[in-house]
Amino acid sequence: MKPKEYREHLDALGMTITSARHMLKSGERTVRRFASGEAHIPFSVEALLRVMVKYKITPAEILKLAGTKPPAVGFGDRRFKDED
Repeated sequence: MKPKEYREHLDALGMTITSARHMLKSGERTVRRFASGEAHIPFSVEALLRVMVKYKITPAEILKLAGTKPPAVGFGDRRFKDED
C-alpha cells in the first residue's frame, strides 16, 4: 500500500491520524510516517484497512471485534466512538 492509498483509506473510513493511532495502538509519529511515506506500511495495517473499507466496518466495530473498548469520543472523528 502506498501512502496515498493509506490516506484515502483513512478518509473513506472517516478517520483522522489520531483515531488511526488509537485503533492501531501505535504512536502518532508512526501513523504520520505511514501517511507521508517515511515508513513502510505493514501488511497487517494494509489488510485491516482494505477489509474495513471493502466491508464498511467502522473503527469502533473493529475494536469491539478485537475485544477492546473504543476510547472516549473527541479524537476528531465522529464515527470513532462506542456505538452501543
